[in-house]
Amino acid sequence: MSDSETHPRGNSDVHHLFDEPGSDEGSDGSVSHADPGTEPTGGAPPPLPSRVPALVPSDTAVNPLAAAKAFQSSGKAQAKQRDKRTLQMLDALSARDLLQMLFRVNRDRDVKEAVVFLLFFTVFLIMALLLHDVDRSFATTDALQDLLLDEEFEFDEGAPDWLRNMNSPYKKNFFEVFRKEEMVQWTRGPLLAAMHPETYYNGFERQALRQPYILDTQRIVGNVRIRQARVRGDSCDENRLVDQTALHGGIELGRFDTTDQTCFAEYKDENAQTGPWTIPSTGRTYEYIRGMSVLEGLIGYTGGPYGTDGYAIFLSARNATAAANAIADMQDDLWLDRATRVFAADFSLYSAQTRLVTVIRIVFESFATEHVVKYARMLPVPVALYATVSDWIRVVFEIVFLILTLYLTYVEIWKTCRDRSLMRYCRSLSTLVDLVFLVLVYAFIIAYALFLARLRIHDFEETNADDEFQDLWQFA
Repeated sequence: MSDSETHPRGNSDVHHLFDEPGSDEGSDGSVSHADPGTEPTGGAPPPLPSRVPALVPSDTAVNPLAAAKAFQSSGKAQAKQRDKRTLQMLDALSARDLLQMLFRVNRDRDVKEAVVFLLFFTVFLIMALLLHDVDRSFATTDALQDLLLDEEFEFDEGAPDWLRNMNSPYKKNFFEVFRKEEMVQWTRGPLLAAMHPETYYNGFERQALRQPYILDTQRIVGNVRIRQARVRGDSCDENRLVDQTALHGGIELGRFDTTDQTCFAEYKDENAQTGPWTIPSTGRTYEYIRGMSVLEGLIGYTGGPYGTDGYAIFLSARNATAAANAIADMQDDLWLDRATRVFAADFSLYSAQTRLVTVIRIVFESFATEHVVKYARMLPVPVALYATVSDWIRVVFEIVFLILTLYLTYVEIWKTCRDRSLMRYCRSLSTLVDLVFLVLVYAFIIAYALFLARLRIHDFEETNADDEFQDLWQFA
């Protein structure tokens, strides 16, 4: 008789995995154990040992994969209850079979988790692509950049005639601004011309109905706000070294002091100029406005953030004369001077053709060194998210996204209940990664829900009827 016949554990048939060589069952149901070398009689496999009759019937095949899964799923907290049954099942498996089954269980679990994650990521990616039309957004911002940033404006009145008249490749635009007076020139040049073009290209006067539009399609939401943050004239008195003086013509003057005894430091909240600001030469007073959107500085430089307060001038989007007069007053008052640390223009545009609100912020930072840094940000935001067929296709993926999120949440809750100990549950690095991932997912869902709650297209329609500034920067 061959070895495979006498020893069922060596047989590939899983029906004999629980058979134990060297045991025999008597006619009365008792089990007698034979000597190790004794051959079982007959060709039939030996009966089950007496310690597993209640677990597996003698005529039932045992699945080793199920036994391995039962062993893995029994955690330490459940091991006391299942220990006896599990050990009985393990007694029927060799070490090699057990390791193979555990490897298969772990492999199947990892593949399942990878498939779920890839499905989750794919759904999220499709949602993002259907939510924002990247091509349309790029085309919108590119046109506005060419209009506001790349548009040339004239040299100031103090420029020599040879520079004005020469046919030079030199192009003076937003990126060439480096003085306060050039900031004003840009405001009354490209900005005002974009807001209020006087005629069409055929020379006909523009209709009043088309006045609030930029590029004939981008309607200005409210009006345009230009703001600045200033510092006090005594904000850096320590730099004046007032204790060191010298006699000049019999007058004792500071050796390192300024002629008007003022000094303007870099911007900090404690250095900011606050309260009403009156211009001595014209008598005009500018109020200190609080609660505007946060004005950030360009990363990498010493300025900013410049907070939510400052001085502001509003340019009408429907009255070209009023807007031009406001800029002229700003120029007459020397509204931008040594105390100015940042100057910004804020406004928003809405296009019915693209269903995009484009929130624009153009910033000039002026440091204590008189170095000027320029940057512009244009943020297109879709306002009608459920209007087309592609939008409703996105709704389907949003529902699938929520279902997958709930499933992943259920899995983590089940793991916690299985371990019955939060410390034991958090001991695994993979578990912590899953928790951080779920926190980020729920943060995204909450932010997206708040965005949808605030996004109502009729708000832009109503507020556009009034010539009042609408601050949409934080919204965008």
